[in-house]
Amino acid sequence: MEQERWSPLPPGFIKINVDGATMNSWGKGGIGGLSRYLASISKAVGQGPPVLAELLAIKQGISMFFDLEVNKKNRLIVESDCKTALDWVKDPLLCPGPFLDLVGDIVSVIRERVIVFCCVKRSVNAKADELAKQGIG
Repeated sequence: MEQERWSPLPPGFIKINVDGATMNSWGKGGIGGLSRYLASISKAVGQGPPVLAELLAIKQGISMFFDLEVNKKNRLIVESDCKTALDWVKDPLLCPGPFLDLVGDIVSVIRERVIVFCCVKRSVNAKADELAKQGIG
């Protein structure tokens, strides 16, 4: 089920919204993500389909959380508007071969920590989408 609007955090959690974007028939891609008041990312990721950019954004968002001092006493919520990428991370058996290594990398990192994944509507993820498009260049 997709979340309809932004919601406040439960105590002890940090939320990171992530998004991937592509253009020019997948010729250029970018990722974006932000944790309100803590950090943001926006960078190019090269060629590939949209779901690849989404997976890279999820991986980068988790890495960003681990780089923050607050990770030591908080848990993470990752919000994305890509249900497919979230489904693959939650159940790697659903993931097709070309993306399996990347999904495996993400899963190996999240095994160490409890991370909650939520699918949100694109409108909830507007700022992360803006950062992803800026990353394309």
